[in-house]
Amino acid sequence: MNPSTSLEFAGLEIQFDAHDPKALALVSASAAVSPAVVPGRNRSPVLRAHLAEGPAPRWIPEGRDRASAESPLDEDSFVAVLRAAMCQALSPEGALLHGAGVALDDQGILFIAPSEGGKTTISRLLSRQADILSDETVCVRPDPSRPGHYLLYGTCFWSGPAYPSRAGGFPLRAICFLRKGPIGLAPLPRLQALREMLSELHLPIGTTAVADSLAVADRLVASAPLHALSFALDSDPAPLLRSLLAQSST
Repeated sequence: MNPSTSLEFAGLEIQFDAHDPKALALVSASAAVSPAVVPGRNRSPVLRAHLAEGPAPRWIPEGRDRASAESPLDEDSFVAVLRAAMCQALSPEGALLHGAGVALDDQGILFIAPSEGGKTTISRLLSRQADILSDETVCVRPDPSRPGHYLLYGTCFWSGPAYPSRAGGFPLRAICFLRKGPIGLAPLPRLQALREMLSELHLPIGTTAVADSLAVADRLVASAPLHALSFALDSDPAPLLRSLLAQSST
């Protein structure tokens, strides 16, 4: 039997095994970046994956709860393998998103934008008033206490240096699509929000990946208020976002 190690994130556990201890060391190193990803406790993994060295990152699903992967044994290459593992573990009910997430007054806000679209900047602007879950990649899972709603979680993926963060899922209360300009909020039509959401969704690998991801995105945009948030480099978006949270809780 190969040696193994586990990671836990968003209440899910992934177990990795490998012949080469260096592969498992890469798994363990990813848990040191953020409290959102921690060493697993080898309880009931939702996914078991075998890691092997290969010329390029490659993820091969072998059913819903098993997979194998190949990758050069370096940190940059392994990121692609870890993203694929998280996508499979979250699917079909949850999702991994190219977005920033914060917990403001213990309420989750998801910020969606393409690369260079302001996710790291909005995280910096809020870093003294909110817990930054990630400025680059977050994940969502259904909230068992609120049918039709989601919990927002951080990950170990960051665009820049990781901020001090917190573990645990936060009730997703608002989804903001970032714009550059004078600070302001404007409601965003659901179809436009869905279109932008789908562009920033990390797709799992598999025959039902597109259908599953479209269904999750559709449920996600129905679960919380949708707004376009415009801001500038010197903005203070916190008061505007607190007002939005107050409205969404009524």
